[in-house]
Amino acid sequence: MRKLRWMPFGGSKWITNTLLISIIPVILFGTVIYHLGSWIVQQEVQRSSQESLTQVLVQVESQISNIEQMTNQLALQSTTGDLMNIGASPSLATSFQTNDMRDHLNVMRSSTDAIHSLYFYHISQQMLITADDVTPVRADRSGLDTSWMEQMDALIADHRQRMWVTQREAIDDRGQAFSTITHIVMLPLLYNAPKAAIVVNLKPDYIKEAISSFPLGAQGRLLVLNAEGERIAHVRSEGLEGEPSETVLAAMRGYEGRDGVLTEHVGGAYVTLAGSSRNGWTYAMIIPDHVPLQNVEFFKWTIILITLVLCVLVLYSAYFSHSRFQHAIKKLMEKLAITRPAEELTPDRDHLARMEVLINKLVSEVKHGRNLEKENFPLLKTHFLYATLHGNSVELSRLSSRESEWNLFPHPHYCVLAAELDPVSSENNAKDRALFLFAVTNIASELTDTLDRERTRLETLMTHHHAVIVLNFADDRQLESAVLPFAENLRAVVAKVLKRTVTIGVGGSVSDIAQLTRSYHEAVQALRMNWANAHDRVLRYDDVARVADKLMQYPYDEEQDLLLALRSRDREGAEESLRSFRRKIDVEPASENMAKTFYLQLLVSVVKQVQEYDDDMSRVFGEDNPYEAFFRQTSIEQINGWFAAEIVKRIIDFMESVKRSRTEVVIRKTIDLIHARFCDDLSLQMAADEVGISAKYLSQLFKDEVGETFIEYVTRVRLNEAIELLTKTELTLAQIAEEIGYTSVQQLFRMFKKKMHMTPGEYREQHAAKE
Repeated sequence: MRKLRWMPFGGSKWITNTLLISIIPVILFGTVIYHLGSWIVQQEVQRSSQESLTQVLVQVESQISNIEQMTNQLALQSTTGDLMNIGASPSLATSFQTNDMRDHLNVMRSSTDAIHSLYFYHISQQMLITADDVTPVRADRSGLDTSWMEQMDALIADHRQRMWVTQREAIDDRGQAFSTITHIVMLPLLYNAPKAAIVVNLKPDYIKEAISSFPLGAQGRLLVLNAEGERIAHVRSEGLEGEPSETVLAAMRGYEGRDGVLTEHVGGAYVTLAGSSRNGWTYAMIIPDHVPLQNVEFFKWTIILITLVLCVLVLYSAYFSHSRFQHAIKKLMEKLAITRPAEELTPDRDHLARMEVLINKLVSEVKHGRNLEKENFPLLKTHFLYATLHGNSVELSRLSSRESEWNLFPHPHYCVLAAELDPVSSENNAKDRALFLFAVTNIASELTDTLDRERTRLETLMTHHHAVIVLNFADDRQLESAVLPFAENLRAVVAKVLKRTVTIGVGGSVSDIAQLTRSYHEAVQALRMNWANAHDRVLRYDDVARVADKLMQYPYDEEQDLLLALRSRDREGAEESLRSFRRKIDVEPASENMAKTFYLQLLVSVVKQVQEYDDDMSRVFGEDNPYEAFFRQTSIEQINGWFAAEIVKRIIDFMESVKRSRTEVVIRKTIDLIHARFCDDLSLQMAADEVGISAKYLSQLFKDEVGETFIEYVTRVRLNEAIELLTKTELTLAQIAEEIGYTSVQQLFRMFKKKMHMTPGEYREQHAAKE
């Protein structure tokens, strides 16, 4: 081979110089493509971070707003007002309002998954009421979850109404520590002097549940700071250690009070910031800045490899003259037309053979890449569905360059079904549940034969707790005609084949793939709002939402009237309250299941009241369990009649027996107390505190049972004791007055003269003369 000679102008070798110079634009092209790819991925990180952070902010703000509204409603309840207006006595442990408050706290805690625990703190009595207990707070505020009281004291000092306490360590009723954010509201609203406080503790992972994953599957952090720059929450990916840098925290504090979503490159990370105009909180999603480079690393090395191969080819071609170059290309094209297998070539034979081998390998790799794309498309499709369901919708074209071939969702309408495994007495572990949900998705795929395939498409996937079915259909009317029957068919087939039942939530119909997350959340919400705890059912979100609206109109006042009548043993009043309860349901007609739910809730409230007096229900209802008897009733008429004949009658009979037995105990304790302490400065209020009832109630009860007032009875006991001392001792009148609990001789004279119609001295002389 002749050595290549450089010729600046003309000649047969001019093409060689051109090929050599072409290496430079090839390298430049690869560099530009690499940096362009890095920029595109960086923009995707920023876009995904902003979408995810906005979703987190909306969900958290919605939850916070819901909790504040429920707290305000609780603060305005009449029970709350009555309870906080009780002074230092009588003890809250003896107040009926305390039990009502515990019921309110339990209902509020059960109404949302975000609440861990709630307290009602009575400042005057230093008493803490929870949904489960009533406990006095020690003077040193130890032994309970009381670390929030320092913030309460600060609220009172600043005369503020409410505040959110940053992340703190609290103690639950089992003595276990947990991290929480606390909301404190001072009572009464617009107070001059505080009387009580409502305390709401959120669950440790309430913010973590708001974010499904960080953009591009990267490790990242989610930070929330309050208006004072204090950390409220910190969520980070598994395996990510350490704390965020001070540079990042400074950027967050500098963003306070601003609106909109902003992404900045700060401290070696992409920091996406969002501010809440509602409460001044600042949200930040932090993704390390090397994430874009990681996602295009394979692309970078591919570009480098292709560039090197092109450079080698250019150098090889430069060794040939113009004529030989044309001849080589012609020969190469002839050989490529034959498309001989690579193993039949002999690379050592000449340079053209080597080029042929390389090009054949390149063609083979392209075919292999297309096969991999086809094989991995189910995984890409699942990723697409996951991202779409969680609000991170992306175009399918970003997952596959041949989108038109897959034709995943050809129709304009979408609906999501979420199937949840019904619990059993011996719940299976998470692995068994996952296998069961996997089987449910397979059954759903098999049932596509029952659908009109030309007008309906179906895709399935699994989450930790649900089997999710995405239905794509051509006509919005198919929600009634096809989707709901399909859900019922799936439920029935699962019960028959797997011998276990599922409850299926059905979301609403949407007309945009980006809105699929709304239908998914509605389906899950339908399962969470299963007020009647119904199993093996199909729950449509629209129906459940209407039920929720009806629950907000539950006849609460009529229930309270019935409970008051039962406590007062007012049989006629109880029967009238039950009739009013029925009339309230009939005013706005509810479904039979809804009406049964109302009566079941009423039964729970009534039984709870009875349990305040006696935990043994057999003393009230005998061997018949009231809940089992309730479910044996088949109609609303039967339930109402059974309630009046069995529940109301038996409870009033029981309350009357309780009154008799308790009256006997109270009177006996009061009389014993009088005989033991008549020589002290004994008062009606002191006796009432000892027996645990109000002074007014004790006065009336004593008069009814003994036949004389409390003061008259104490006076009679003192008189008898004075007569004993006058006749059997030589004590002076002043000493006798002190012995029987009077502070002066004049009191003794007035009492003795009024009852015996003579003075104590005259009585002693008269008695001595008789002897």
